Amino acid sequence: SASITAALNMFPSVRKEHRACSDRIRNHPMDVPALFFYSAQDVVSPDFISESIMEGWKKKGMDVEGVPF
Repeated sequence: SASITAALNMFPSVRKEHRACSDRIRNHPMDVPALFFYSAQDVVSPDFISESIMEGWKKKGMDVEGVPF
């Protein structure tokens, strides 16, 4: 969202940590089954973000399930 982007731009050290964490979760997941609970109404973490991560993990052969609510 725009407010999160604005906050990250105001605090470069937070932005750096956010990017590192995002890279870690997307590109270096643990090799264990994963279950995501996520909401289409979440304004902080929209559903497409969880779905994107799940899809990437599935492509890597991980057992991933998502439960939208």
